[in-house]
Order: sequence, then C-alpha cells, then structure tokens
Amino acid sequence: MMDSLEMLEYTTILQNLSDLTHTAAARERCLALRPVKDLALIHQRSHFIDEAARMLDVSAPPLTSLAGVEEALPLLLVGGVLTPRQLQSFASFLTACRRMQLYLQRMNEVSPDLSLWRHSLDGLTDIVEEVERCVRGDQLDDRASSALSSLRRRIEATQEQMRAKLESLLRAHPDWFMDSYVTQRGGRLVLPLKKEHRKNLQGSVLDASASGSTLFFEPSSVSQMRDELQLLHIQEQNEVQRILAELTQCVAEQHPVLKQNKQCLEELDFYFACASLARQQKASPARVEDGRVIHLQRARHPLLPVKTCVPLDFFLGQAPAKVGVVITGPNTGGKTVALKTVGLLCLMAQTGLHVPCDHGVFPVLDQVLCDLGDGQSIAQNLSTFSAHVTRWVEILRRCTPDTLVLCDELGSGTDPQEGMGLATAMLEGLAARGALILATTHYPEIKTFASTTYGFLNASMAFDPVTLSPLYQLELSKAGRSCALLIARRLGLAEDVLRRAAQVCGGDMPAPAPQEAQAAPIALPQAPPPAPKAEPKKEKPAPRAYEVGESVYVHQLRRTGIVAQAANAKGEVVVKVADRKYTINQKRLSPHLSKEALYPDHEHYDLDIVLDSVANRKAKHKMEKRHVEGVVVTVTEENIEKL
Repeated sequence: MMDSLEMLEYTTILQNLSDLTHTAAARERCLALRPVKDLALIHQRSHFIDEAARMLDVSAPPLTSLAGVEEALPLLLVGGVLTPRQLQSFASFLTACRRMQLYLQRMNEVSPDLSLWRHSLDGLTDIVEEVERCVRGDQLDDRASSALSSLRRRIEATQEQMRAKLESLLRAHPDWFMDSYVTQRGGRLVLPLKKEHRKNLQGSVLDASASGSTLFFEPSSVSQMRDELQLLHIQEQNEVQRILAELTQCVAEQHPVLKQNKQCLEELDFYFACASLARQQKASPARVEDGRVIHLQRARHPLLPVKTCVPLDFFLGQAPAKVGVVITGPNTGGKTVALKTVGLLCLMAQTGLHVPCDHGVFPVLDQVLCDLGDGQSIAQNLSTFSAHVTRWVEILRRCTPDTLVLCDELGSGTDPQEGMGLATAMLEGLAARGALILATTHYPEIKTFASTTYGFLNASMAFDPVTLSPLYQLELSKAGRSCALLIARRLGLAEDVLRRAAQVCGGDMPAPAPQEAQAAPIALPQAPPPAPKAEPKKEKPAPRAYEVGESVYVHQLRRTGIVAQAANAKGEVVVKVADRKYTINQKRLSPHLSKEALYPDHEHYDLDIVLDSVANRKAKHKMEKRHVEGVVVTVTEENIEKL
C-alpha cells in the first residue's frame, strides 16, 4: 500500500526543497525530513526559517558547494597528504566561512538569533594566507620555499643548456640532420639525424622514422645533462612533498574547527533552502500547538501555481466540526485537492516548514492516514473496492485520537447501498476512536449523517449551475450536489431521458437555471487564541559540568573554544581558543557542541591533537616510541591567561 506521505505528495515537496540546497549533507537532510511531535523542535525550525527568509529579503547569502572539503576532510584523520587542489579547496572553504561570518554580522538586526551562528564560524585566516602563498592552481608556487624556487631555477637553466647544446650541433653540422629544429621523443630532446651520419656522433638512438632514413638521436653530452635534470626533478618532488606535508599538518591541527565550520554551513544551507522554498510558495510560519484544531485561512496547495490556485478556508476540531467534515459536490470540483491541501499542510507544519496560507493553526498529530485514489493493482490482485477495504483495515488498526484520517470517495467502488452502509460505519468507527476525519462522498445518506451527527459538518465545492463549471471554492455547512442531471442537460441529453432519470431519482426535473433556496454557508469561525505560555519556575540552575574536549561559547571573547581542563573547586575551566588557553569561570560559558558531535569515535579520540601544541605532541610521541639513554625530551608548559 502506498505510504500516506507519497499519496499527499509530501516527498515531492522534499525533493523540491532538496533542489534548493548547495551541500550534499543539507540535500540528504531535506530528503530525510519527516513530521515530528517535538513542539520545541518544530518552533525552533520554523523560527530559524523565518529569520533566514528575512535575510533573503535583504540579500542572498554567500553559500557554496563543499564538495572538495567533504572528500578531503576524512583524509586529515588518517594521516594523508593533501594535494594542492585539495588545499585550495580548504582555502576556498575557509574564505566562504569568513564571507558567511561577515554576512551574518550584517544581518544582526534583521535576524538576531540566526545571525549569532557567526560565532560558530572561524575563517582561520593564517591558514588561508599560507595556502594562497604556496599554491597556484594544481601545483605549488615557486614562493612556497626558497629551496623549491632554487631547484626550479636550476631545472630551467639545465633545460636551456640542453636545448642550446642541441641547437649548436644543428648550426655546426646542418648537413647531418634531416631538419633544422630540435624535437622530442618520449619526453626527451632529440635531433633528426640522417642515417648515414650515425657514426659522426656519440649518443643513443631513441626512435626512427617509418622509412628508417631518419634517426631521432640524443647526443651523449645531452644525456649527461638529462641525468642531472632527472636528479633535480627528484629533489623538486621531495621538496614539494615536504611542503605539502607541512601544509597538511597545519590544516589537520584545525580539524575540529573545520568540522564545526562545515556543520554550521550545512545547517545554514538547510535553513536558507527552506526559506527559499517558502518564498517560492508565498508561505508563512504556521502556528503548531497542542490540541485538535486545524484552522486555515486562504490556504493553497503548494504544488499548484500561486496565481491560479483558488484559496481554501477550512476548519476542523472545533465546533461545529469537532470530529469531521464531509465534502460533497460534482466531479472535478476540487474535492480531492481540498483533501490533499489540508493533509499536506498538516505534514509540512509539523515538519517545521512554512505553509502557503495567510494564517494556519495546526495540531500535533501522531500520523496522517489516507485512502486516496482507486488503488487498483493487478500484481497484488486488488480491485478498486478491495484496495479501499485494505486501506480501511490498516487505518482502523493504526488510528489513534491524535490521527487525521483522509478518505476520498468513501464507500465507492461497490454496490451503492452496501457502500453507503460501509461509509457510514467507517465514519462512526473513526469517530469512536477519536480521530479527526475529512472525507469526500457522493452519497446523500452520508450528507444526512453529517448533518444529524454531533461533531460532523457538511461542506461542498461550489459549482455554477448555469455554466456547469466548478468554482473550486469550499463552502462550509452546505451539502453539495453532484449536478449530474444539469450536466447531462447542458451536454444535450434528450429531454425524455432526463425526465425519466428525474422520476427514477424520485425528484422533479431541475429547472434550466435552478433558484433553489439553500442554507447559506457559514463563515469561517475565529481561530482559537494561542494558549498562554506558562510562567517557568525560577529555580537557580545547577552549575554546568563541562567535559574536556567539549566545544563551548566564550561570551567575553565572543568566540567558541574547546575545554582543555574541567572545572576546579572554584568553578574555573581552562578553554583553548585558537592557539591560546584561558582560565574562565564556568558561568561565563555556554555549551556549543558535544564531543559526540565533534569527534568521530569520540570515546577513543586523541584529544591531544586538539589541545596540545605540535612541539609537545612530537616530544611525547618521541618518548613513547623508544627509550634512548641520555636523551632528554622537554614538554613545554603553555601559558594560560586568566579572563
């Protein structure tokens, strides 16, 4: 059986949302979204999306793909050496972090909460400057070290000497050679020597022409220079590897900061994608609260064009529709769209996403269960009716008092009398289980049931009997007509057939432009006021016990740092911020990220990588490696400033 999320096209919303992201992690997070019951999480997500939308109204954020960093970051944990291209990816990533910092700083007044995330970002400008000094494109720049610059000058000079030597031979003995220029074979400089002059020169034949009359010849004097050139190239590669290893070490020492930066940008990418989707849909924050009320003003289906979609006013869970609403009306009148709109907006609101309506109140639901479509399946041997019944069995089994049930064409696909009985029994059974119910039907008996049963309300989709066109407007407290005879007359069905049809139905022939006196539809009632917020008891919170390796926010410095030493008897914690350590009272700290979020395999992670200096780590590693008599290794005590 198709999942309710797919029936309501919730997964299509998630796909559209994921298309607006820049990073792989944010894209995966979008596709994995599901409605939640945690009100605090729903409100927090909605609030951050609202703040991101306000930022977008001012200017677009400097978001970018993290593809290179996502691939290279794990290499830092296994001791790999980064390539120049990967180092440039990190430099670009850190530059993007710095740009985002500045962007969030500018947006401080527009979005005060989301802009605080700038404190979780560190541009590491020293690393960026060093990488930009040393790397150009896919290779190291000559300025990376004096040794590299010297080696490359010697390589260039040797290559010039080799070419000059060959060109001097060409000028001295032009009759020995087939052409008057230097060429290459296998990456080596050679001369096109005529075969008959082979004995005039000492050296090696590397290749020959197809006819054999031309030998591609490397003189022995040039071979000696080539050997020297190869040695210089080896020395150059060794120097390149040394520099790359040093740069990699500098980057690896900042792995926790880089990981934190990456997670922060991915979070921001997610929220800005949600805000972009809200702008596309002209959506606004939803009011999600405990209770049973669904109240929508000018709601639209998010997958329909904004300009042509007819807005929907709807309520459920409050008098007179405390239990259910039954929608009737002609085919193609918009009943199913109304059903899907209510269900989909409930799912979106409970995910924390903004919803396309002027004002919306939503409950916290356990689930939304659906019976939509005919459900035929040859593979599963299901007819239309048996598919409906299979869904009813599952709905009744899973239904709870906090479930919204959506049933389209309830009781259809079988004998009308039995179908009507089953539809009535289903509505009663769902009501007895406490569910919220929204159903569509053509059965007049169901309309009567809804009008005479407490908690149920009739509704209809408006239809113009003159033009026979649907108006796609939901009218509450008004039972709809299928308008079959009117439509048949408009399409030219014979009058005698129409009169006979009216007799069989037990009614009179409808007038060409009926002027029936019907109860006027009721207006949308006022939404219930928000529940008053309970005043929290003001109790003195217990001091926060910070663990070594945990990330904290230092209010005095307005930066994040890593706990290097747990609190002493005075409540003082040692925190490492960048390359410096500070003693700070724990009251001046706020938790930022736990060890579980920061480090892979956090229980066995070596925190010395984060907390100790490179020199001390090397010294400790040397001590652990082996004992050498008479050798003394000194571990330098770092200065700790007091704030």
